Amino acid sequence: MNSKSLVSSFKRSVVLGVSAAMVGAPIAANAQVVSSLSDLVSQPTYEVQRELRSRGYVLTNSNPRGSVSWQYWWNNQENMCVTATMRDGRSSSFVKSSPTDCNQPVNQSDKPGLSDGAKVAIGAAALLGIVALAHKSNDRNENQYNDERSVAEFERGYRDGMYHQGYHDYNRSQAYADGYNSGQQKRSSETSYRAPDGYHSGNASYFSVNDLVGSRATLVEGTMRDRGFKYATSSRSGSNTFTHWQNFQTRQCVEIVTANDEVLGVNNINFFSCR
Repeated sequence: MNSKSLVSSFKRSVVLGVSAAMVGAPIAANAQVVSSLSDLVSQPTYEVQRELRSRGYVLTNSNPRGSVSWQYWWNNQENMCVTATMRDGRSSSFVKSSPTDCNQPVNQSDKPGLSDGAKVAIGAAALLGIVALAHKSNDRNENQYNDERSVAEFERGYRDGMYHQGYHDYNRSQAYADGYNSGQQKRSSETSYRAPDGYHSGNASYFSVNDLVGSRATLVEGTMRDRGFKYATSSRSGSNTFTHWQNFQTRQCVEIVTANDEVLGVNNINFFSCR
């Protein structure tokens, strides 16, 4: 391959990478809502996922962050990528995204040139000395951070937080601070299978039950008992039920929050408070 071809290939990689990075934010002013999926808004996550599959969508990837998760669904028949935002176990929006968000190539004949966002991303990547911005910008306020310098500061903070580097805001930038916080949250969500405290470290066994969130409440008892937990106590507050489960082998206490036959959340609490 000659030098001209190498340069062209490099440019294509940058364009595709930054396009994927710049799309996927929570509903912006110019977001295109997918009206055909409006009937799924506010529905439980597990019901939404089942219905999307029945309509020809395939889940390509997701980006969880605490109680919020951005899911990317591809419909091959409609040649469309949809970002589904899930909050607290229910869907909140469905917006059209770039095909690259669903790991699909962009049809350049349908989308000539670069968007303003992609141009900003290229400039920010150049300031950082990297080829492309690697993550989807779910947490970056693109109305607030929309120039090369602020995007670069956010991305620098994001990487420092994500990879557990020291906080290094030498430019006194709010963009860096926001990015660092987002990176920390991302690292935490992607290692949620780990024990939440130092007691469960080394060779100590530990069971994660985070996969129960969004499932039916009627499945909780069987699943918890299968994983070695025993029922401890329960209480109610409004429509929510709080159930505590103990595992004496792993010294865990798990609080499961349910309402309307759905698991809304899972909290790890002090073992000696599990009574």
